[in-house]
Amino acid sequence: MNTIKAKYYNKERELNVEVERLNGLLQQQEVQYHSVMAAEIDRLNQNIQNLQGEKNALLIQMQQKQHEIHNLQNMLTESMTTAEKNQRLIKVTKDLVIKETKDYANKEHDRLITQKNNEHNKLIMSEKNNEMQNIIQKWEN
Repeated sequence: MNTIKAKYYNKERELNVEVERLNGLLQQQEVQYHSVMAAEIDRLNQNIQNLQGEKNALLIQMQQKQHEIHNLQNMLTESMTTAEKNQRLIKVTKDLVIKETKDYANKEHDRLITQKNNEHNKLIMSEKNNEMQNIIQKWEN
C-alpha cells in the first residue's frame, strides 16, 4: 500500500512540475504575443497616420479644385450674359468636382483601412494558430 501511495505522490509531484513548466511556457508565449501585438499596433497606428496624411493631401487637392472652381466662377460670371446660367453651371460643376473628390478620398481611405484591418486579422489568426499548434505539439510530446 505504501508503494502505491509513494508512486501516487511521485506521479502527482511530476504532474505538478509539468504543470508549472507548461504555465511558464504559456506565460512566455503570452509575453511574446503581447510584444508582437504591441509592435503590430504601432505599425498599424503608423499606417493610420499615413492614411490620414494621404486623406489630408486629398482634401488639399479638393480645396485646390474648389479654388479652381471659384476662379472659374469668376471667369464665367464676367464672360456670360445672364447670371442664372452662370449660377447653374457653377453649382453643377462645383458639386460634381466636390462629390467626385470626396467619393474618391473616402473610397481610397476605406479600401486602405480594410486592407490594413485584413492584414491585422490575418496576423492575429496566424499567431493564435501558431500558439495552438505549439500547445498541441507540447502535449503530444
